[in-house]
Amino acid sequence: MVQTFTNCDTGEWYGFGNSSQFNIGQTVQVQFGAFDEGTTKLNIYLTRPGGSLVKSLVLNAGFGRGSSVYRLYNSSSTCELDQLNLTIPNDAGVATNSFDTFQFGIFNSSTSLGENGNPLSGFLSWSPNFEVWNNATTTAPASGTTSATSKTSATITSAPNQSTTTTLIPENNSSGGLSLGAKAGIGVGVAVGGVLLAVLIVGVWLWNRKRRNALPRETDAQMESFSKPPGPGGNIQSEDLHELPPAANQQTDVKGHYQPIPQQPVVHEMPSTNQTYEMP
Repeated sequence: MVQTFTNCDTGEWYGFGNSSQFNIGQTVQVQFGAFDEGTTKLNIYLTRPGGSLVKSLVLNAGFGRGSSVYRLYNSSSTCELDQLNLTIPNDAGVATNSFDTFQFGIFNSSTSLGENGNPLSGFLSWSPNFEVWNNATTTAPASGTTSATSKTSATITSAPNQSTTTTLIPENNSSGGLSLGAKAGIGVGVAVGGVLLAVLIVGVWLWNRKRRNALPRETDAQMESFSKPPGPGGNIQSEDLHELPPAANQQTDVKGHYQPIPQQPVVHEMPSTNQTYEMP
């Protein structure tokens, strides 16, 4: 996809918005209004907002219509652009799993930085702000380039043999989380624990069932030992039995059963005070 722009201004960045997001090491394609039809050679720096230079990206670049690196071309009859690829350096100072805000700065290469006491001498143009992410789990595309997201209204036309404009939105993985191996280990542990618990429950149930089934047989055996009559097959031998003698107040009847002896009332005579006298 090729974006067509009209009425371009020198040093104005096109196809580039403040919401652009890139990754460390990513290469992006940028376009800006051409300076003096490519006769002015340029230095381009990665900077932080406010003009703090971070790292030089391009030095003494001359743009031409036949160049495939620093390309000068007409986007329309009223728009002439300089186009090149810029790579976000790995040593841009972005912490792991974090991001920082940057700009691109264009400077005239014929003017040295710090000239006349001006640390930004030769300055020509700033790009819009953009975010650079340093995600440990995110890698930049292996090949090809990614152009910045555009907020500028433009006419989009299709053309053969052109790269597709894409926008890479990095993910913030700073929250962290369990690794795949840890999650798999937890799952296996839970499964094994569930199986062991089921085996334990079944074992206790079988043991209680066996114990309940054994209790009636033991009770029957004990009752049989108490109810079995004495004799040759019993626990008590007949020769060991002895009959107690009858009590003093008992006697046997004709059937040999003991019966109590009726007690006769005892009569006690009280002594008399009367004396008997014989008549003469």
